[in-house]
Amino acid sequence: MDYKKEIAEDWNERGIKLSDSGKEAEAIECYDKAIALAPECDDVWYNKARSLSSLGREDEAIECFDEAIRLNFEDAEYFYYESISLANLKRDGEAQEARNQALKLNPNIVAEEEGNEKAEKGRDNPEASEGRLSDKNIIKNELGNNQPGRAFESWSKNTNMKYPAIADLIGIFKWAATTCLFLMVLTGMVVIAMAFSAGQYTGTGGFVAILAFGLGIELLLGLGWLLTKAFSELFQVFIDIEENTRKKE
Repeated sequence: MDYKKEIAEDWNERGIKLSDSGKEAEAIECYDKAIALAPECDDVWYNKARSLSSLGREDEAIECFDEAIRLNFEDAEYFYYESISLANLKRDGEAQEARNQALKLNPNIVAEEEGNEKAEKGRDNPEASEGRLSDKNIIKNELGNNQPGRAFESWSKNTNMKYPAIADLIGIFKWAATTCLFLMVLTGMVVIAMAFSAGQYTGTGGFVAILAFGLGIELLLGLGWLLTKAFSELFQVFIDIEENTRKKE
């Protein structure tokens, strides 16, 4: 995990704690900071959507649910809670579609989430709920997260990330492309300066030799930039095709 994702996870955890304390507006600010650093993290978009929904900002919540679903089409919770937001806006047809998709991904999603809510309400009475907590609530309690499903979401993302190797490769290729571009500019400036300097002492021959040498380096860097950029886009296309295929199923 790169440093941006690590910082984004910290902001995400802060947001969860604030949300658990009922400070949804402050939680949203933390999620926004996490998204600015790592917009590809679907669980952050989901957490922000839940907080927005808690504030009654359902239109914004649905936009965030949509983004979380775009990034991860296989999480039933995303569809389940989006169906609630849609229903609150009286968009019943869309709400039913989202609910059906949630049930398709997890036929037990409704019972599980309703059970989580009941367990959540009874958490001040441990004896009443002991032994009947779902896996999500067990993980939630271990991590100190009192919002149903969120700790489980974070745990599941860390143990079953989608295309982690390809995502890492895309990041490496993008970094390499940027580095090549930077070196091309820097090399061009240095070569021009050296060529004019050499020309003053060795004449036209030295000037041309330095320029030819610099042009060769520029061509190699340009080829490196072209290849790394092409590979990063190629892998991204692969992920996009996979996502679109899943959405059509």
